[in-house]
Amino acid sequence: KATVSVLNWSCSCFTPSADLRHGSGGPCRRSAMGYGNGGRGRGRGAPTPPLVHYTFEEFTGDVAAGCAKYTLCNGTIFSIEPMEDEGDGPPPMASWPLRTYSWMVVEDGVVAGVGMGGAPPVRKGQKGKGAGGGRPEVHVDLGGRIVLPGLWDAHCHVYAQACLASVVGLAECHSVDSIVEQLQAKAAVADPAATPRLEGVQWDQVALGRLPDRRDLDRVGFAGPIICHRRCWHIACVNTAGLAACGLMDPGADLPEGVDVDGAGVPTGIVRENACTLVNDCLGATEPPLAVKAAWTARALREYAARGVTSIQTNDGKAIGGIDDPWALYKHLIAPEGVVGPAVYPRIFMTCESSPAALARDYRGSVRPEVWARLSCERCKVFMDGGLGASTAALTAPYADTDPDFDAAAAGGASNTNKGMLTMSDADVERVWSAAYEKGMRIEAHAIGDAAFEKIVDALERHKWQPRLAVTHCQILNPALKERLKAYAGGRVIASVQPQFAVSDAPIVVPKLGEARARDSYVWRALMRECGMVVAGGSDAPVEAVAPLRALALCLRHPLHASESMTPEEALAMFTVNAAYAACRDGDLGMLTPGFRADYIVLDTATDAATFWNDTIFEDAFQLTGVARACIDGASVYEKAVDGALAEGPTSSDTMMPGRSGCPCCRRS
Repeated sequence: KATVSVLNWSCSCFTPSADLRHGSGGPCRRSAMGYGNGGRGRGRGAPTPPLVHYTFEEFTGDVAAGCAKYTLCNGTIFSIEPMEDEGDGPPPMASWPLRTYSWMVVEDGVVAGVGMGGAPPVRKGQKGKGAGGGRPEVHVDLGGRIVLPGLWDAHCHVYAQACLASVVGLAECHSVDSIVEQLQAKAAVADPAATPRLEGVQWDQVALGRLPDRRDLDRVGFAGPIICHRRCWHIACVNTAGLAACGLMDPGADLPEGVDVDGAGVPTGIVRENACTLVNDCLGATEPPLAVKAAWTARALREYAARGVTSIQTNDGKAIGGIDDPWALYKHLIAPEGVVGPAVYPRIFMTCESSPAALARDYRGSVRPEVWARLSCERCKVFMDGGLGASTAALTAPYADTDPDFDAAAAGGASNTNKGMLTMSDADVERVWSAAYEKGMRIEAHAIGDAAFEKIVDALERHKWQPRLAVTHCQILNPALKERLKAYAGGRVIASVQPQFAVSDAPIVVPKLGEARARDSYVWRALMRECGMVVAGGSDAPVEAVAPLRALALCLRHPLHASESMTPEEALAMFTVNAAYAACRDGDLGMLTPGFRADYIVLDTATDAATFWNDTIFEDAFQLTGVARACIDGASVYEKAVDGALAEGPTSSDTMMPGRSGCPCCRRS
């Protein structure tokens, strides 16, 4: 149920309708833009400019490119906005109401006015400015379509998704034999000189019936190394040749933590966390040329736009996609020759790795200010633990299940004593956080288990300077941890969560955690309401599908906890104002209010607010193909009528299928 605010032109203020959920809509701040004053405004006495009407279908991106100003009319336009008396103090929170408008004025890439009614009054122009005394007023009839602020993906791996073009997708494999067959098919057509190794991604032992091992991959018959990552990228299976190339098959070798062994102490082929990183570094493939990387990434970015994503917070690097300098790649795409024109791709807010080389780069100084508005990097990533599906998420108490796939040697004892893995020592945390402070960068910390989250809060208590700390995933909590988090209410700590994990992990949550801990897991509304955190929504693609409309629906109807189901304003805030807050762009992005950048999407549905939030948003097909247009700075970056539905992912339809690649983790460094 949406909150509808009705604009009363005679008094220039909001008059709430009878069914409002929040009481008074607050005073109107839009009249300062020259609207909401009965048509009176600048240029009094000047001739009224000509009025040009377009249907939505007629107003293509090419037409819009020639219009510095236009008005979207006859739509249902949603935006999360604060009450007027809140000022700039509080961060975006769930208490902000959901505003509804029927028209929006876009001028020079900025929202210039919003309101209710058929259309805003036509303002009189300045004398001597074109025919009729002013440039034409362009009105675009939306035909009742829904408009949302441009959606955000607050955590993903764009380049890793782009790289799916070069690997073997294993998401649809339901047996170990099918993995072998897929890899054999790839090996049969691969050029041996250009393919020193084979790589597969996104297998799941639940679908396979067991973990694959090195002997399974040896059956492929490929002479070189083979490495196949689980869908979470926290563990991988490596063939014998790959293990040998890393020195892990040497008799008497001192095996690092995370290398699974059989009863005779011989590696099985499964490597976890830091051992997985070691193998990736050892077997690392040569990066393709910039032109190839750019082509893959451009396709991936267009896919995000097709799903309604206009701003992306992406983690990329050697450990996530195998790219040494993702900043150079994104500069090449966003600002060719160092300048920006009309937007072609979504905005990119990059989180760099915490390696010395990544932290040494001069990100802000290497681009112009106008480029920084579209492409920035002011966060570095730390990884505190592993993933739930890999049994490596760090817990304060042992896993509830006795996992036969988690060998005693990897767990440090019998499997029912396994508490997962903390992947950074206290000394490592101190080193990275101090280096970030010296660089002037914020921290984004990966934490799935409650023990990992507690380590982050410990570090935060020692580093009180850290602003807007982003904690990614935040899946497993405990009552004491929630109490500690209340001390950081008001926006100092941001929870960056992925609603699709609640579906993908549903079969394993209770078996791995037990009933009691499961009740304190995937509780993102509690993080908002009880702990006072700003909660931002993302996908973790390619781990999950890029499907923010589906994620919105899952927030509205939580698949694990009915009590955690959100209101429309809470859910939409996660993917708009709250995500903008996480990127430190809450001053000009995330809302459709005057003075903010005109980043918005038009949905391919004409319905009323109640029907949209109660019915349309839950339709599977709509969730993947429901975006008709995506705009940045008022300019189109995706048009369904021109670009098609792009129902398939950038390199594999597997990445866009619901629940196929879902797991609460991203690959660690």
